[in-house]
Amino acid sequence: MFKVKDAFYEKKESTQYTSPKIETNEKVEKSLPDGNRVIYFESDSAFLDINVQGSNNLVEIGKLLPGITGKISINLYGEDCSVVLSDRLWVSQYLTICVGQNHPNFGKVRNVKVELGSDVSIEGCVIITYNSNTKVSLGSRCMLSFGITIYNTDGHPILDKRTNKIINKVRDVVIEEHCWLGANSTILKNVHIPQDSIVGWGAVVTSGSLKQFGTKNDSPLQNSGVILSGNPARICKTEITWSQNGSAGYVDNVN
Repeated sequence: MFKVKDAFYEKKESTQYTSPKIETNEKVEKSLPDGNRVIYFESDSAFLDINVQGSNNLVEIGKLLPGITGKISINLYGEDCSVVLSDRLWVSQYLTICVGQNHPNFGKVRNVKVELGSDVSIEGCVIITYNSNTKVSLGSRCMLSFGITIYNTDGHPILDKRTNKIINKVRDVVIEEHCWLGANSTILKNVHIPQDSIVGWGAVVTSGSLKQFGTKNDSPLQNSGVILSGNPARICKTEITWSQNGSAGYVDNVN
């Protein structure tokens, strides 16, 4: 069943709690202490496990696709952060999203966005970010196999000994629409994967994995349809696309 963690309801004398608002289309909006909000469909509550701590955070989950069997777990510790999952998401095993970490060596993150587009299919995936002012974006019609890790952080700072400045800064992970991530693949910080692309089984995609496009002025935004494989991943094929529909010739091994 849908769990609302005790952290939502730490007793504060001045806090006014708002009862869930249930609309005719079964969408529920929970207004929580400190400006946190959770929006979901009541009929999907059995698949959700959500824990929000901090202030002014939003978790919004669109209507899940019928037939879902997996669990969606979201742990958010931050301020002015959002996790938005669009309609028709399908999860067969698990989707775990961790934004920030309530740990003595860390603290609340700020201005973090995690966004999943519509019609995304997931076997098993963990999405983690521990840095403020970052985004993880997964486009519509993406397909993720099992054992996927999207890790938009290094977990801990790496410093230049001479200047004491952090040298492993974190920006965004952007996976454009209609990408297929193979089993046990890993997407590391600051990666941008163009639409129609495939990440091979066990590949580890780094921010340098797509830098072999032509001249130094080229960027993944100007390209699409690549296959990435290996550790670290490199482009092994270009100008491809793919289809989820295995019954259109693939199962029969024709065409």
